[in-house]
Amino acid sequence: MSFTFFGVPRGNAGRFRRGALVGVATSALLMVGAPAMAGTVPVSAPAGSAVALTPTVTTVTLPTGDHVTVTTNPAGQSTYALNPVAGGGQAFQSYQGANGDHYIVPAIAIPYLNRGLDPSLFDVTALAQDAA
Repeated sequence: MSFTFFGVPRGNAGRFRRGALVGVATSALLMVGAPAMAGTVPVSAPAGSAVALTPTVTTVTLPTGDHVTVTTNPAGQSTYALNPVAGGGQAFQSYQGANGDHYIVPAIAIPYLNRGLDPSLFDVTALAQDAA
């Protein structure tokens, strides 16, 4: 007897649920956003700590006026929080490019990428590095 989970064979259901959970979590992060912060704000480490635990927080502005807050921990891992511009679209595509950089593209701009609109305008990794 074969069981399915939303049309996915039972053996793959775990993979499906993990993928769905990651998608939901990413969507929630992008839809909720975070308050915009100006510039780079280091968070100080506890006194006497052997390792510097200072994540870097940088806010960048996309060409659409949307703000993305990039928080990078000392290990170099980054998280992204989106604060959409008032009255703008609420849908965004977030992905990692072949170069390892993270891109956040408003849905309205997606049809124009590489058709006159340069994807590097939405490369939040590079934008955050330039702002630092």
